[in-house]
Amino acid sequence: VAQPVKPKEEVKKDVAKPETKKELKKEGKRESTKEGKKDSKTKQKKEVKKDAKSLGKGGKEAPKPPIEEKKGSKLTPACAHGPLGRCLHCASVTEDELRENVFAEKCDHPSNAKCPKCMNKGFIQDAKHQSFDHYLNELKLKCKDLHPPDAKCHNCLPPTQISYKLKPGCKEHAPFPKGLCTKCMPPTANLNRQHYRHLDYVQFINQEEISSFMNYWSSDFAVQHMAYLYGYYAKDSNYPDGVRAVVEALYQPPQKSGIEGVVELVDKDEKCVQQIAEALGFSRVGWIFTSIDPDVYLSCSEVLKIAELQNVNSVLHPSGAKISKLASVKAKVISDKGETGLEAFMVSDQCQALVRDRIFAGQKDKQTLIVRKPAASEVIPSIIYGKAGQVTEVPLDFFVVNLSHGAPKEKKFNTLQFFDFPKENRGKLAGIADLKAYFSKHKKDDPKSYLDFHLLVFLAKQIDIDTAKLLVASSLENRKPDGGTLEIINGMLGSKQQLIIRLHTL
Repeated sequence: VAQPVKPKEEVKKDVAKPETKKELKKEGKRESTKEGKKDSKTKQKKEVKKDAKSLGKGGKEAPKPPIEEKKGSKLTPACAHGPLGRCLHCASVTEDELRENVFAEKCDHPSNAKCPKCMNKGFIQDAKHQSFDHYLNELKLKCKDLHPPDAKCHNCLPPTQISYKLKPGCKEHAPFPKGLCTKCMPPTANLNRQHYRHLDYVQFINQEEISSFMNYWSSDFAVQHMAYLYGYYAKDSNYPDGVRAVVEALYQPPQKSGIEGVVELVDKDEKCVQQIAEALGFSRVGWIFTSIDPDVYLSCSEVLKIAELQNVNSVLHPSGAKISKLASVKAKVISDKGETGLEAFMVSDQCQALVRDRIFAGQKDKQTLIVRKPAASEVIPSIIYGKAGQVTEVPLDFFVVNLSHGAPKEKKFNTLQFFDFPKENRGKLAGIADLKAYFSKHKKDDPKSYLDFHLLVFLAKQIDIDTAKLLVASSLENRKPDGGTLEIINGMLGSKQQLIIRLHTL
C-alpha cells in the first residue's frame, strides 16, 4: 500500500529579531562616530590649507600688515616724545588697539576741546597714582548731598601735614617724661602707599639742555653729577586735573663729585641764577642726578635727599595742605654698551614728614632705613608695617611715587631759543673769548640771541643783575636791546680798557 507523501518541512530562514532600544542607541553611536571622524579629517585638511596660506617662507608665520605711522614714529598720536621715548600713552596700548585707531576723533569740535563724548577719552587710564586735585574732588563727591559745599567732614578733609614729634606745652599733665597723654604723643606711622601725586608728568621741552648734561656725564661715568631744573608748571590734559612740570633750563651748581655720589657746595651765584630764572618766568621745578648703581631703583641716601629737597621746596595748596611739586630725575646706565636712560619720581608726604622729624638714624642696606632710638627727652612714633606690626627697619617701597616723563615732538612754546653758551661749573669758566665766539654765530641786535639761560647768567655776573633783567624783558617782548646795553656788550667784546671806561661813564 502506498504510503501517503508527507509535506516537506519548510526550511527555517535566519530572520533577525527586532532590536531593543539599547542596541539601537549603540548602533546609532557607531554610525555617528564614523561620520564624526570623517568630518574631523576634512576639517583638519581645511585648517592645514589655511595655515599653509598664512605661513610665509620657511614655514614661519607671515607678518601682520604694518600699522600706519606718521614720519616713521611707532608711537600713539597722543605721545609727546621722540621715537626712542616711552610714556604711559604707548606703554599701555596694545597693537590691536592701535589698529582699531582708538584715538581717532569722532566729535564735532576742535581737537583742543572736550565734550561728554570724549571727556575721559584722552586720559591715561593706567596711571599708578591719581592727580592730587582729582583725588580731592573725588573726596568731595562722597559728601555731595550730605552737607553744604563749604562745610567739611572726616570723609572729605584734605590730607593734613602730619607731625611725628612730641607736642610740647600740654596742660593736662606735667612735662614729659613725668607725664604723657594721647593728645601730645606723636601719632603712629602706618606704612601705606600714597594714592595721589602732586605732579604727573615731567616734560623736557628743551632737549639740548638734557643732552648736554648727559653727554658731559657719559665722558666719565665714574664721576657723578647733579643739576637743578628750571621751568614752570602747567595743566596736563592727559590726566584728570593733571599737572606737568615743563623744564626749560638746567643749572649745575658747584659740587664735589665722586663715584658714589655728589656733595653740593656753597654757591655764591645761587641768588643771581634765581633772579634770572624769575625774570624769565621760571622757578625751580626739579633736580637731576646721576648714578651707575644697577642694583637698586632708588637707594636710601637718594630717598633721604629727595625728601629733604621736597621739604625745602614746599608750597601751600588752595586746600590748605602744604605740598611739594619738586620732581626728581635719575639718570642711569641701562646697558653694558653705555646707553643711558631717565626715571622720574617723588617721595610720599609720609616720607617727607618722617625725614623732616628725624625719625631715621641711617640705613641697614641700600633699600632699608633704620628707625633711631629716642633720647631721654623725646618720644619716637611706632612704625607699623602691615601684618608684621611694629618694626624698626623700614623698606623704601612705600615711599616712592612714580612720575612719567618725555619730550615734545616739536618746540612751539619754548621761551629759551639757544643753548650753546658754555655751562657753569664744568671745569672751565666762561670768559670773554666765549662771549666773542657766541656773538660770532648770533647777532647782537637780535632779541632772540639773548634767550640763552647761561649767557644771561654770565652777563649778570660780568655786568650786573639789573642789566641782565633789562635784556630778558626786551628779548621776551621781541625788542632790540637799548643802546646803552649794546655799548657795554660791544665794550666787552673789544678791549677791557674800553669796558672799564664805559662802565665808569654810566
